[in-house]
Amino acid sequence: MNNQIEIINNSIPLVREIGLMNDKEGILKHPNRIMKDLNVFIYVVKGRLQINENGDIFHLEKGSYLFLRKNIHHWGDEFYQPGSEWYFIHFFTNDLPDQTTEYSTYGKTSLIHREEFNTKVTLPKIEKSEKPSLYFLAFG
Repeated sequence: MNNQIEIINNSIPLVREIGLMNDKEGILKHPNRIMKDLNVFIYVVKGRLQINENGDIFHLEKGSYLFLRKNIHHWGDEFYQPGSEWYFIHFFTNDLPDQTTEYSTYGKTSLIHREEFNTKVTLPKIEKSEKPSLYFLAFG
């Protein structure tokens, strides 16, 4: 999948803005923009949203989430379904050094050891989860 967000294990994503939005009348589309430094997380509580990222089209319904990568053009062509409601998080991540390897949990506990801090975790681009936990809403 294109434009996935990668987080290096020696840094923490920094939240700039978080909120809950709605479109009761179905008069909004996703903004047409490039967010130079900010990644975006969207989780749909109700309704349906359509979002393009660099030509890839995503249809999000209740329980779906999507990560949009910083410095990549994204926009909406379709109006949101009336009654739609969604959470958004705008957040900063550090750039990764070239050739950063993916962290693997194979044969390990959930603890990240010091020697593994220079590995990365690649977040899923789009998924569906009907009952998110608080942790999930803070970054999948």
